Amino acid sequence: MLKSLLTPLKTRFEEAVSLRNNETPEPVPESPEDFERDARIETMRMVVQSINAVEDDTARMDLLGEASRLMQIDPATKDVFREMDGFLVLMSFLSTSAFSTSEHPATAFDLVMQVFSTAMIDHPINQTHFKHNVGYNALESSTSDYLNRPEPDTKAMVLSSLAAFIFQLPSLSAFLSTIDSQPHDDSDATVTPIGDYITQLDTPSARISHPLAIPILLRLTWSLSNETYLFAMAKPFDRLTTVSYANRATMARSRSFELFGTGCTLYPLPSWPRLQKHLFRRTSNSGAVGLKALSTLKGNPQARWPSFLSFRDGCGLDVNNLNLRGKGISVLMWIYTEHRSHLPIHLFGCFSSETRGAQSTLFALVFKPDGCLAIQPGSRKASHAVDLQGAITLPGSMIQRGRWTHLGLTWTAGEQG
Repeated sequence: MLKSLLTPLKTRFEEAVSLRNNETPEPVPESPEDFERDARIETMRMVVQSINAVEDDTARMDLLGEASRLMQIDPATKDVFREMDGFLVLMSFLSTSAFSTSEHPATAFDLVMQVFSTAMIDHPINQTHFKHNVGYNALESSTSDYLNRPEPDTKAMVLSSLAAFIFQLPSLSAFLSTIDSQPHDDSDATVTPIGDYITQLDTPSARISHPLAIPILLRLTWSLSNETYLFAMAKPFDRLTTVSYANRATMARSRSFELFGTGCTLYPLPSWPRLQKHLFRRTSNSGAVGLKALSTLKGNPQARWPSFLSFRDGCGLDVNNLNLRGKGISVLMWIYTEHRSHLPIHLFGCFSSETRGAQSTLFALVFKPDGCLAIQPGSRKASHAVDLQGAITLPGSMIQRGRWTHLGLTWTAGEQG
């Protein structure tokens, strides 16, 4: 009787378990997008594995193009490229191909730079991996090997590809080759096409993404002793720092351009009147120089072309033993302020040649903590500290932060400013 009573309960329990099992959702079929993503990931694995396996240079370069295409379509393949040691594989490919029988070594180098650039764009993990596990020293060594190749136009293409990698500007990959096709008999005929070429590039969108490679590019360019390449390679730096403060900060972090240490001697720079006159014409035509400055320079044909010095941080320039002999002195400078110092900064000073003992200034230009400029006439200089006592603040001389300000200062003997 007990068995007959429990039987209905057992039946109901089995039905409940059966219904619960039937409620389990069926697996959702994979979407076409997921299938395509998995296919691209698997293709990237096969590409990296095949780069070392193939022996034909043409097939290898086709694989490089496919790797770059996959990473442009799907950023997820960038992680796969790193996990499959793609960076190390391609760096090894660069090192061995420098001594292979490839008929187009510069093309192979350019493809590798394209893959490296694509893999690291907007991908901090890959950038850190390249820096610590591959190294920029290996990149410099391989690039130097390619520059020693005897094939024509290899040097121009290799340096251009390296510049395109640093600036993330693919249009630079044929930069120097285009410049080489121009005549170099006249300096104006060389300077003008370079400036026009850089102006036409999409530089506002370019950014210096690999500051540690900047010294490599400069060292390798200097090693060729090619004046055209030196000037041409300086133009992208100039252009990119003009359009973006971020590029300017990146160049500063690269420590490629530093001040001389204390006690170093600054030798006079050679005078290049032809180049200076060309730069003056370009500057005056662009309207960057004020009318008063232009009239002063154009109205005095006996004026000598001035020397140019560049300083940063709290540096200044002093002119010692100056005998004006009834004449004056004019100084032109550009000032860029990132942040204001809580102490006054001595920018420029002019010292008399008749001074005995402690130095005595004819005048000094001082940058005050409030952002204004001041003239400090006829003071005794006993130390490097700046004393604002007796200084005359120039009206309307507020220097704005984050902007370049052009300053012209003229001092005439016998006058007070």
